[in-house]
Amino acid sequence: MMGYLNFGKKRRRLAQHRDLILKSRLFDKEYYTNKYGLKNSTNAAMHYCTVGWVSGFNPSIFFDTKFYLATYTDVRDANVNPLVHYLTGGAQERRLPTPGFNVNAFCLEHPEFDFQTDNVAELCISRYGTYHWNGEQRRVDVLPSDVVEEFKSYFDKDFYRSFYADATPGDVDPYEHFIEYGQYEDRDPSATFDACLYRNKIKKRDGLESNYIYHFIRYGRKAGLETHLPHEICIDTSSSDRVFSNASLKTCVHAHCYYPELLAELIPGFSNFPSAAKIIVTVVSEADRCFAENLLQRAVLQQEWEVRLVPNRGRDLGPFIVACRDIWYDFDIVLHVHTKASPHLGWGDSWRHYLFDQTMGSKALISKIIERFASEPELGCLYPRNYFQIRRFTIRDANLAVVEAVMKSLNYSMAGTHISNYPAGSMAWYRTSTMRDLIEKFGVLDRFEEEEGQFDLTFAHALERVMPLVVQAQGFLVRSYMTPRRHPLKPIAGMPGRESSVAAVAERWPRDTPKVARHPPLPVRPLSGTYNAACLHIHWIVPSFIPGAGGHMTIFRMVEFLERFGHFQTIWLQNAVEFADQAEAKKRIQQWYRPIGNRVHLRYLPDDVRQISGDVLIASDCWTAFPAAATQNFKERFYFIQDFEPSFHPVGEMQLTANVTYDFGFAALCAGPWLDGIMRERGAWTRSWNLCADHNVYYPASETRPRKQPVRIAYYARPYTPRRAVGLGFAAFELLRERGVDFHVELFGEAELKLDFQFPYTQHGVLSPEELADLYRSCDLGVVFSTTNYSLIPLEMIACDLPVVEIDAPSTRAVFTNDEVTFAYPTPYGIADAIEGLMTDPERQARQKAAGRALVEATSWEGSARSLEAAILERLDQRGYTARQSADLPAPAIGSKVKASIVIPTFNAGGDFKDVLDIITQQACDFSYDVLVIDSSSTDGTPDLVKRYADRRVRCEQISQADFQHGRTRNLGIAQSDGDFVALLTQDARPVDTRWLSALIGGFAMGPRVAGVIGRHEAYPMHDPFTHRDMSQMFDSLALLPNVIDYETGLPSYLYPGGQAWTMLMHFYSDNNSAMSREAWKILPYPEIDWGEDQVWADEMLRLGFQKAYVNDAAVFHSHSFDVKAQTKVSRTEGAFWATQFGIDLHPDPKGALAALNARDMAYAIEKGVPAKVLKQRYAINRATVEGRVAGWQASKS
Repeated sequence: MMGYLNFGKKRRRLAQHRDLILKSRLFDKEYYTNKYGLKNSTNAAMHYCTVGWVSGFNPSIFFDTKFYLATYTDVRDANVNPLVHYLTGGAQERRLPTPGFNVNAFCLEHPEFDFQTDNVAELCISRYGTYHWNGEQRRVDVLPSDVVEEFKSYFDKDFYRSFYADATPGDVDPYEHFIEYGQYEDRDPSATFDACLYRNKIKKRDGLESNYIYHFIRYGRKAGLETHLPHEICIDTSSSDRVFSNASLKTCVHAHCYYPELLAELIPGFSNFPSAAKIIVTVVSEADRCFAENLLQRAVLQQEWEVRLVPNRGRDLGPFIVACRDIWYDFDIVLHVHTKASPHLGWGDSWRHYLFDQTMGSKALISKIIERFASEPELGCLYPRNYFQIRRFTIRDANLAVVEAVMKSLNYSMAGTHISNYPAGSMAWYRTSTMRDLIEKFGVLDRFEEEEGQFDLTFAHALERVMPLVVQAQGFLVRSYMTPRRHPLKPIAGMPGRESSVAAVAERWPRDTPKVARHPPLPVRPLSGTYNAACLHIHWIVPSFIPGAGGHMTIFRMVEFLERFGHFQTIWLQNAVEFADQAEAKKRIQQWYRPIGNRVHLRYLPDDVRQISGDVLIASDCWTAFPAAATQNFKERFYFIQDFEPSFHPVGEMQLTANVTYDFGFAALCAGPWLDGIMRERGAWTRSWNLCADHNVYYPASETRPRKQPVRIAYYARPYTPRRAVGLGFAAFELLRERGVDFHVELFGEAELKLDFQFPYTQHGVLSPEELADLYRSCDLGVVFSTTNYSLIPLEMIACDLPVVEIDAPSTRAVFTNDEVTFAYPTPYGIADAIEGLMTDPERQARQKAAGRALVEATSWEGSARSLEAAILERLDQRGYTARQSADLPAPAIGSKVKASIVIPTFNAGGDFKDVLDIITQQACDFSYDVLVIDSSSTDGTPDLVKRYADRRVRCEQISQADFQHGRTRNLGIAQSDGDFVALLTQDARPVDTRWLSALIGGFAMGPRVAGVIGRHEAYPMHDPFTHRDMSQMFDSLALLPNVIDYETGLPSYLYPGGQAWTMLMHFYSDNNSAMSREAWKILPYPEIDWGEDQVWADEMLRLGFQKAYVNDAAVFHSHSFDVKAQTKVSRTEGAFWATQFGIDLHPDPKGALAALNARDMAYAIEKGVPAKVLKQRYAINRATVEGRVAGWQASKS
């Protein structure tokens, strides 16, 4: 019985996966059944979906399950069916279904296909029946020994080691590697021998003569065959007599940094340029701009530099051509580079490193290149020989048609040009004068497509080929070059890496089973009673999805419009087993549903929903209602009700489970009046919104179509959704056939239906919205049933001017109140009568169309989203919460009359506190300030010590130790002080210098809504080197972030939006060294919690639209040297805090975390010569830290 309980919608999902696989050429039922010994009665596709892929079974000879999971660890780690992943997105990302299929080569050779939407593997199999479409398979040639020996004189072992360090580690002999492997991988034997070029020259030869080593020794060298491109040069960088001697050429570097963290790889290259050069960096977000500027400032380059914010359009060339238009007129030569990651390629990083090294790897290389441009006025473009693994894909080009069109529009002939002679990856040097015609013609972003993760066939990809052709067409030379040695750039150490978006799928919240209902709902307990009405933080819990789900389309439409209205949203995806990671899931929403943007984050629903907090939470169906009911840090929880879900199940436990969710006390947001009435009868607070047709997709035909026989009827046939009553329609159609009615039914909604009814029909399966609209416009009648709430489909049919027959039910009667549809009695004869009556009555059809048009034209999705927004705001107001508008947020100005207060809570502060008091009373400020110490009944003389400073504007207030609490005590101190700004310290935090307070308070001038400021921490000199390292690295990283942080700016893009690292950095705040605006405090005082009040306050403050600032110069000494016992206690408190307030488990893998900490510290100890005794002590502290945090996490769950 429990097996049945666990199925429900899970069974439907498996059925969808089964149907998807059955339609694919990558599943071979006969092969699978025979290969793995299945009984003929076993459903082979379902077996693969449930058992086969987990066991590593292959669905056919065309898909290697184990290979796919081993190669794409994101899919493996997400525990996703690999074939489903490949069919729903992996193919478009050019992932490999088997190791033997050269996907990129196939795409390049077949430009007629659209690889952004088509499945590469299926296209190849369909056309050729094999992956060996070009007849090529890897072979190993047995070369004569004399050929091998003779070719050695053309082989440069030092070149080979220099360029292919990955292939020649340790004592591997370079030449042996080349003969055995390298020659087949297109690795070059020397700087003057382009292996791929030579191989292409002899590709039509047979046998050993097709081996380029053999051919060159036997024939090529005697015939004088070129071993490199005609205009290719070799640049010797071993010495340079005149480094940067030619200053007459104004030089610029343009670096587009879509991946800003990779700027750390570029900066060492920038330092190799002459000091007179200018560096222009482009980025695509404000946070990335701040990061890039902070990193460049830290690098202290001699060259002038500038960071520009550009739209994310046109890959790297859109910014280069459009946003940096001035480069082409203000400079003589320019180098273009970019942070090319190529995540779809296993060798993408190696390709990038090669191009960085070969364009700016040394001063000598750059000097020789500049000299070359100065001495060769005919030189227009210079680029490094293409990376060995990309070269074979440049020979044939799928972008040729676009390239030819661009050249024609510029009035340039392609005669005498070579399209394959271009810098693959687009990194190259240009003489700027050669590009000005192109800039004038195409220097607008509208020429470039919107960024959608394309791999090829965009205008930017074509432009990569066009630019060197333009150079050639004007009579200038395009040269490639190679160097005898490679000079690897050494990236800046200690830089952040890209945060992974891989996340675990929760086990606590299964769908379609009463197991999800094991815990009672919890009441809301918001930490703040204030919200920003213009910019709510809205969270949704949404079931996972595949293409074509109507309910999901409605949800994502609402999300899209609420984002347009200015709200921030997070989608928490329940049971997201279809996707490799969270980033992919969001991408699929954008591809399959709606174009949601950067103000929408996507996360997987966690087991611990304490991670989820905001202004409002919206549950989107009955199974998401249970995790929603467990969340507490919200002002209100809503129920987005699209249908009456208890009706989806027969009487029993599933119906009961769905039904109880309507008693959770959520405010109801109902689709239409019928559901609204049901929820009102149940006593819920409820508001309704309308389903609507998308008028951009669903609209009448431009011309009236002449009526032809037979009558074409569009019918929504989705039998696995029982509420659609599909069988009633089938029976009615059979009855119409028996009556002799001339009609033909166009079935849509589900693929490969097996019908036991006799009537004429065509199956269309699952169609896109655009395909559906075309179908509706080509039909005469529409028939669709919904026995529960009304659906979108009749509205969309009506919008296409299609007369509709609907089931006669209370839900449809509540919506269609003015003869917009023909109602059918819910029997086969009743439906047949309704169809036949409408079919034979043109006047009735005309009246129905007119009434329908009036209905659908009066509604819009934007209007429905506004209704939703208004309902949310109305409910928050009724609940007594305080609305703030962004304009109301304080923006205090800094001036000479502004007063600041310093508040310090103390308890037995000890003798060292005198040093703190000394330095804070000596602050050099252009404003007055005072100091308030809140002492919790110290017994060590702390109050007496403070009183000695009374003449320096220091006073002491005492409370009982029992009354102390971190949040409440700080609120008391702020209330009893009167500064416009309040600086907060702890008794063990000593300002580094007398400029601390001025710098800290100065942070409020850094942004218009800065509510809080934090400063740097440095380790006390006496503490161990590990503490110094940790403190420096932490605050050095903070100093790279935007100086002012809010939700509008966000964080640099190397942090996954909404992810754990993003979240922890976003609201990092430390009252060891901070300052607060009094006006902001009046709106949002500290939460009165026992620990971590600063982090929680920052989280709530940012949600209100405030900003926090970081001032690196406002530094304090603050560090600890705990023993094991004290460290365990502190870490336990820390672990409990992060778990309780944010649902974060700091160490989900304690053993792995401890091993990583110890390994890091051992490496540091070796590097810095840390004594073994100190390292051993550190190991003990590491263990105490991990064990304490884990204990705190465990305690938080009790």
